[in-house]
Parts: sequence; structure tokens; C-alpha cells
Amino acid sequence: MNNIKNIDITLSNNVFQKNHAKYGGSIFIYLIKEYDFEYRSVNFINNTFDKNKADYFGGSFYFKNVVNYINKTYNNKFINNIAEIAGGVIFTCKQSFPLFETCYKTNSFSNNKANYYGNEIASLPNVVLLNNYDDKKSITATSGIPFSLSFELLDQYNQTIKDNQNYQSNFLLKAELLPAYDNLMYGNDEQEFYLENNECSFSNGHCILNNLRVIAHPGDYQLHFSIDYDIYEIYFLINDISIKIEGCNREYAEKKGKYDILYCEKPVCNKECINGECKFSRISSPVNNHTHDIMAYCICFDGFEGEKCNNKIYEKFRINLKNYKIFLYTILTIESICLIITCFHKKT
Repeated sequence: MNNIKNIDITLSNNVFQKNHAKYGGSIFIYLIKEYDFEYRSVNFINNTFDKNKADYFGGSFYFKNVVNYINKTYNNKFINNIAEIAGGVIFTCKQSFPLFETCYKTNSFSNNKANYYGNEIASLPNVVLLNNYDDKKSITATSGIPFSLSFELLDQYNQTIKDNQNYQSNFLLKAELLPAYDNLMYGNDEQEFYLENNECSFSNGHCILNNLRVIAHPGDYQLHFSIDYDIYEIYFLINDISIKIEGCNREYAEKKGKYDILYCEKPVCNKECINGECKFSRISSPVNNHTHDIMAYCICFDGFEGEKCNNKIYEKFRINLKNYKIFLYTILTIESICLIITCFHKKT
């Protein structure tokens, strides 16, 4: 049924078996618009849905703009229904199924399957979660030092959109940096920040911004997330999160990026410390007095020396060995004298 404005229908005491369709193996109902109607009522009572199949969504049902008008659903049996992607029994486009929990109690479900998500019920993508973030705290990051954020795409029923066929891979998540409202400087056209590695695509319901780099002057900002090519009006459960950008501490090299914005860089040891440990020292940059470089050097383990700690200190070893021999001979001499004195006393 498609483009029906007014509807009053009750399906009862029917058997729907081995039906096959692209969407909604047994029943496909698409009503024009919500609330643009005179009367709408849909009921399913005492029916059996067995071995029905959908090539994409909804092994038994596919609903669009319908679920708010389902008044009664009870004593139905759903057995061996399958959807190749999602919603082994029921698939809803955007709305949640208001009677879903009651539906489980008043109907029978057995051996239904969806190949990717929602063996009984599923919907289109609905919400994005930010997993590795405590919404009670702000993020603290250092300008230029990468960090990661992990996102998860869920349907209306809080199920992860597992999608090996990449039907949802065209969703491009993008992070943007905005100045905090109390930091806005009206009339200042100078670029104060930019982002790198700030886009990712969803795969099997997950999208990870690996090595996200915020290059910005120290201060308070907001991270805003959006999805390009979103046709489903997906929303973020958490968005516009506070982020505090800090300057470089003494462990980082200090560089200048685009727009002359300072950013920090973790030092990489360019020394081959064969028998030692690489250490770093912060020095003023010979190129720019406003930045700092990091100089690497080796701290050698005991018994080694040289720029790469690859030279053994043999002289010290010989001195130590000589001292050890002197100490050993002294102990043996003292023990021998003690033994002679003891024997002498025994004879006397």
C-alpha cells in the first residue's frame, strides 16, 4: 500500500508464508505524510508470518509514516523470516515502534534473522554516539599533538548499524573547531585555528578520527560534529563539546604552522643509542627565536661511552678488576694469618 491518505485496516487470522520482496517481504505500507489525514488505524491480530524474505529491509513488514497509527498488535507469530540487511521481521524508516516492547510480550518471535543488524526489528540510521568521552568533562589537548575520537552509528532501537555491504559508508563525519562564545573577538579577521585529519567514514557502524590534530592558539573552543550527505537527519547525542587547547610544555618541540600558529611536536630520537637511553633537551630554534627545537642526546649505560654509547670503557674495567684482585688477595692473606695463629694456640 502506497500513498494512502486515510486508512482503517485490520488484518486478522491470516497466514503469510514464503513471500518475497525487496522491501517488506509480506507487507509494505507507505503513508504520504504524518498527521495529514482524516483517519488512520492499522491493526494486526492473530496472524502467522512464516519464511518471508526481503532482499534489503523488513523480512515481514516495511513501514514508513505508519507506526504511530498501529493500535493493536497481538497473538501474531513471526517464524523464520529473514532480511538480507536489517529488520528480520519489522523495519521502520524513521519513527520508533511505540508498541515494540509490548509487541514482544503479546506476540511470538522465533528464528528470525537479519544478516547485519536487528533480527526482529530495525530502522534507518538515527543517532551517533561519541564513545570515548565523558560528557561531564571537557577535552584538554595540546596544539598539534594528535588524539583520537571514536563514534558509533545506531538505529532507532539502539542497535549498531553493522553494514558490511557499505550501504551507509557514504556518510562522512566531519569535526569543526569553533571559538567558545566568551572568546569571540569581533572584528578580528586573523585565522586562529585549523584542524587536520578531521574526517572519517563509517564502517560497520564505527567511525574513528585517528590522529585528529587541533592547531590553535591556547584557549577555550568547541568541537562541532556534522555528517555530510546525510539524508536521514541523523543527530549527535553529544555535540559542541568543550575543548581546552594548551601550549607546548618542555617535552615538545615548538613549531610554526599555517597562519603563523604555534603547534607542538613530539620529539623523535635521531640518535642511535646502542647501549644507552635517548634523552631530549629543549633549545631555542636557530631559525625562529619565537619557537623551540628539541635536541636529542644519549645517556650511556655503565661501562660504555661515545656519542652512540657503542664504545666499551676497558680501562675502567681493568682498574676495577685490579682493585678486585687486591681486595681478594688481602682477604686470603688475613684468613691465612688467622689460620696460622689458631693452629699455634692449639699446639701450645
